Amino acid sequence: MMKKIIIPIALITLALVSCNKNYTCVCKDDTGGEVKTFTNISSRQAHANCVSTTHTEGGATTTETCKLQ
Repeated sequence: MMKKIIIPIALITLALVSCNKNYTCVCKDDTGGEVKTFTNISSRQAHANCVSTTHTEGGATTTETCKLQ
């Protein structure tokens, strides 16, 4: 009887702890926006990949601001 209770609880806990999801990163700059979709990655990986940057091209500097949604 105890095994019937413990095994499902252990499986649910394991699924929640190691859960990879899909994340959307929205980046906007002066010229418009871009949406990046990250699939099947962890929250930590999504935050590491959704980064705001500054570009300098032809003497003009553009800042791209990104937010994880």
